[in-house]
Amino acid sequence: MKKLFVCAMALAAFVSCSKDDVAQGPALESMNKSIQIKIENTASATRANDGEGVNAGNTTGSTGSQMASVVNVDELKILFANTAGKILMEKPLSGTASNHDGGENGVTDLPEYSYGSFTATGDAADHEKNGVYVFHNVPAAVTRVAVVRYESTDFPNGTAGLDLEDNVLELATNEQANLQRALDDIVLFDDSNLTKSTAEDNDCVEIGGIKYYIYEASVVVAPKFSRLEIDRIKCTDLGIANDDNDIATVDFDKLVLNSFTWSTYAIAEDELGELNGQYNNGQANATVENDDDRICKPTNGVWSWNIEEQAFSKMTLNMTASAKDYIVAGNDETKGGADVNLYITGLESISGNWSGTYEAENIYKMSVDFPQSALADQQGICANVTVTIVPWTVNTVKPVFGTK
Repeated sequence: MKKLFVCAMALAAFVSCSKDDVAQGPALESMNKSIQIKIENTASATRANDGEGVNAGNTTGSTGSQMASVVNVDELKILFANTAGKILMEKPLSGTASNHDGGENGVTDLPEYSYGSFTATGDAADHEKNGVYVFHNVPAAVTRVAVVRYESTDFPNGTAGLDLEDNVLELATNEQANLQRALDDIVLFDDSNLTKSTAEDNDCVEIGGIKYYIYEASVVVAPKFSRLEIDRIKCTDLGIANDDNDIATVDFDKLVLNSFTWSTYAIAEDELGELNGQYNNGQANATVENDDDRICKPTNGVWSWNIEEQAFSKMTLNMTASAKDYIVAGNDETKGGADVNLYITGLESISGNWSGTYEAENIYKMSVDFPQSALADQQGICANVTVTIVPWTVNTVKPVFGTK
């Protein structure tokens, strides 16, 4: 009799869901729940060797001048975890939803972790369109959720049974594991504790005659890294002064790119080429300008690095400069020209703010465009390079060049 009485009390609590019930606290919180997850950056949701001195990845770049597509929702998974961080269930974030009205079978039509077709307010229009994802009949043991993207090779057997921090978060924050991944391969991760909805009259949802308390979570789906992308190196006016029949003005005609380094990172030497000006020997004013000759581009879109948050450090582009009709000052016969350097000493904001630090959840997109006349004194000063900061949306900055 005592056991039946206890069961009856539990059932009564299970069916009821009102403001008065909140005071019962632990009894109700021990039961299954509905979860409403908000992806905060849905509107802006949009792909690196090991050790120090690592070369850049030659990868697919982000697209669009005002927004980078971080991820398609069908790439995302939701991880349901308990207080200790153990992952109890993994499901695709977006799945086929049903109203789960229960019908004659009641709660049997509502399996655990069921996709919901409506939000807490019951307004279907507010559902995935606004980045809200709903799950019903979630076990009481679930107190945390994470939304992630990872490659199938990262966790071949999925994440269920693994630890949220020790396994998934560790991968998402591992620079070497992410360094040369393309933009759509970077591990994305954010997690949140569940909190009970406090919305007036929206603190529960009724399905199949059973009312469930609604718990909410809010996440930002983005990498734990900064990303730097360089899409080209270009000398904007190489050889022009040699192409004007004025012997008093001279330029370089060729720049061989030897190295591009910054901090402990570099572009691989075999990814660098040479820049050639528009002048041909003895043919001043007779050649057709080919802008592509003055540009070096990576084969796959961008040179890229996915890096931990860090302060900006000077970038150095070392080149060997030569001319067709004269020997340049400082010529080294073994190199076939003279050493010149371009130094990028900072970034200047064009739109948005540049804090001096590469910040997580931001893409920094750079085109290294410079006039060769600034290299004539071989001191390495230049200008006119643009950078776009994409905080998984966009701001624009440009590098500031200076001497050593």
